[in-house]
Amino acid sequence: MRIKLKYILKAVSEIYNIPLAELKSHDRHAILVRPRKIFYRAGTEAGHTPSTVARYLDRDHTTILHGVKTAKCTPEDILAIIETAKERQDFELNYFRS
Repeated sequence: MRIKLKYILKAVSEIYNIPLAELKSHDRHAILVRPRKIFYRAGTEAGHTPSTVARYLDRDHTTILHGVKTAKCTPEDILAIIETAKERQDFELNYFRS
């Protein structure tokens, strides 16, 4: 099962200590740029298309493509975010299943 974008965004929000609403906003404050680009990259690495990621944040798909291309992060950063998101998704699925 593919990791849902909401869990990836929550993981980025936790790691960078930025509220979800600010990450989803259209504000272009410098403090939001890097975490957003990392979300774009993590979302596409998790198997979502740039168009899907763009629709989730109400952006254009070319914004996502540019963000993925210019994101300054290591593969370990992305892996940590994806692992955190997967754990959170698995927990919620198992918690609500029982």
